[in-house]
Amino acid sequence: MKNILSILLITSLLSSVFIACEKDDNKPNPPEISNVNITAMTYQNVTLIWNVTLDSSDEILENGICWSNNSNPTIENNKIMSSEKMGEQNLKIEDLDNNEEIFVRAYSTTEYETTYSDELSFTLWLGAPGEPVTDIDGNAYKTVKIGNQVWMLENLQVKHYNNGDEIPLVTLDEDQKWLNTESGMYCKYEDNDNFGDYYGFLYNGYAVTDERKIAPEGYNIPSYKEWNELYHYLGHDKFPYYMLMEFVYQAWDYNKPYDPEYHLRFKDLSNFGGLPGGWRFFKDENSNKATAYSKLITKAIWWSKSGQAAQEVSRIFEYRIYKGNQSTLITQVPETAGLSIRCIKDSE
Repeated sequence: MKNILSILLITSLLSSVFIACEKDDNKPNPPEISNVNITAMTYQNVTLIWNVTLDSSDEILENGICWSNNSNPTIENNKIMSSEKMGEQNLKIEDLDNNEEIFVRAYSTTEYETTYSDELSFTLWLGAPGEPVTDIDGNAYKTVKIGNQVWMLENLQVKHYNNGDEIPLVTLDEDQKWLNTESGMYCKYEDNDNFGDYYGFLYNGYAVTDERKIAPEGYNIPSYKEWNELYHYLGHDKFPYYMLMEFVYQAWDYNKPYDPEYHLRFKDLSNFGGLPGGWRFFKDENSNKATAYSKLITKAIWWSKSGQAAQEVSRIFEYRIYKGNQSTLITQVPETAGLSIRCIKDSE
């Protein structure tokens, strides 16, 4: 009798194992998630694309992206769902934190399980301090990380090229020299040292393109592409002055040095420190007979080393804190204009 009971028990156990194995064999293949990539990034938002395929009769219930400040995020953390069940997916994650590493994974959920992609991580840098940089004259500049770029926090104030050759200082009294010499020169707004110390120097376009180079070692004068990257990272069509510009509230008395108690400064959110230092340009834009200083406190204008085409070298990024806080990414000016220079770290 005991032998019969033992045989029945063993038979029952074996049947359970065979049934379980049969169920596992019938379990559909999970979805396959591939080609997860970041396609766009601003200081607040990230857009991702990926692809989902399913080689079984199972049904996908939900696709999406999950994220966290910790590695291997799951749908129990933060998530956003896609409206598509198969094929290419596209989602934007909005209102993310700055200066913190964020981990993301795509996911796909069926009746049986949730499948995750490999992990991606990124950091939305905004106003994070970088390592200081020093030019050939010994001037030290603070730097700031914005997106994937590192910018100097101040406009250039160098008086020599990187090989030690002097860059001539040319005042308004020497205006014909400024207009008629095809070599690098610099000036200070209103020919005043206080302006130069605070806003940086104004350089002509020949200083920008000189082969002896004017930017500190490891840095360069930004190209159109590099200005464009900054412009879009900070919001492009939603590009308010407080993202980039730092400006002085009260009128400047250039007979006095900068006084933080008198000259109230509004700080930009990106920590770029884009003070509107004006420019040196023609009194009459239809004439090349004389230049003048103008637009201090209302306009920030920086040189770019190239335009949209490779052969273009006299292009600028311009920002105006008037007329609705307009911004213009590219405007053509002659090499005889005197503009600020803001340097960017070389790409690694």
